[in-house]
Amino acid sequence: MDTSEADPPLAEAALSKVDIMLNGEVVEPLAFVCHRDNAQGEARKVAQKLQGVLPRQQFVTAIQAKADGKIIASERIKACKSGLVNWYSLFSLATHCHTLVCFLLAQSSEGRVDEKR
Repeated sequence: MDTSEADPPLAEAALSKVDIMLNGEVVEPLAFVCHRDNAQGEARKVAQKLQGVLPRQQFVTAIQAKADGKIIASERIKACKSGLVNWYSLFSLATHCHTLVCFLLAQSSEGRVDEKR
């Protein structure tokens, strides 16, 4: 492909590749290229969007954006207690079964009373 006679002529731009990392591992499908001046703002938007979209785990999840060898944006997803993970899955799967939910809520409240003693 010959670009010597491009109309308008091609110009150089200060672009940088922004890599998104989850817990220190680069996730290639989330990487993007943007202008170096806008890289931090765009990376922060992506990190905040991922923070809202990704579910909580039983450990802290670090979302970081790296450009030109530097971390330019960072967000964290807080850890979820193990009991809450079970409740989230329970309510998402068994909200139609009222008796099961009432039984498990009663069991949970009894456990909390035992813990307070």
